[in-house]
Amino acid sequence: GAGATVTIVVQPMAATTLTDVAGVSATEADLNPADNTASVKTIALAAPILTQQMQGGNVVLSWPVAAGNYAVDSALSMTPPVVWQPVAMTPTVVSGRYVLTIPVNSAAPSCFYRLRQAP
Repeated sequence: GAGATVTIVVQPMAATTLTDVAGVSATEADLNPADNTASVKTIALAAPILTQQMQGGNVVLSWPVAAGNYAVDSALSMTPPVVWQPVAMTPTVVSGRYVLTIPVNSAAPSCFYRLRQAP
């Protein structure tokens, strides 16, 4: 028999449990109709919260280590099209949180940050 692979990508906005169900059918006689459906439950976790503090001339960003592999991006404006660039710094771990200390750029006093799930 033939086979196929289906990939479903979901980006939930809140923690939840998702159930994916797939079924197949054919025009030929099925000797085992009990194996024509499959379901998978997935627990989706909420995205981590990025916190920001000002310390002297630095912006200090942090997020929980337990969140997994995330990277920080920055943009100088929120006017479309928004251009996000990776922040080329490696965070340190302090008390169970990733911490990035970024010097404020006086030539570009407004800067926006986001967390992006890294591959």
